[in-house]
Amino acid sequence: MMKSKHTAIMRFPDRLGSELDFPRATPLADIYETASGFILKLYVPGAEKQGIRLDLKPGLLSVACQVAFKPNGQSRVIRQELGPRTYLRRFSLANGLDISRVEAELEFGVLTIKIPKSTDSSVREIPIN
Repeated sequence: MMKSKHTAIMRFPDRLGSELDFPRATPLADIYETASGFILKLYVPGAEKQGIRLDLKPGLLSVACQVAFKPNGQSRVIRQELGPRTYLRRFSLANGLDISRVEAELEFGVLTIKIPKSTDSSVREIPIN
């Protein structure tokens, strides 16, 4: 694959420890709020569960996903519009979320992340004397 000087490249180690150069892409995202939390949907076509890394710390969620399309041994590629790539996206998280209960699932190229709201009511009104 020929790389343009304008192609953004990110080094992303795969699970075997080697490094591959893939063009970097920002996945499209939809964010929904429910009474109990937030639902984040990231569109990562071609992604497999093993190639996704979620890093979560107070105030920040990072999603990195490496997609390596493997040619079918019985056919040859005539045209490929969606090739190997690394998806990368970061989200700032507000206070009041329970990051210990975050859940994620991947189905048909859509990564769904559920971030529940905290039930801890640590915010309180302080009376003025």
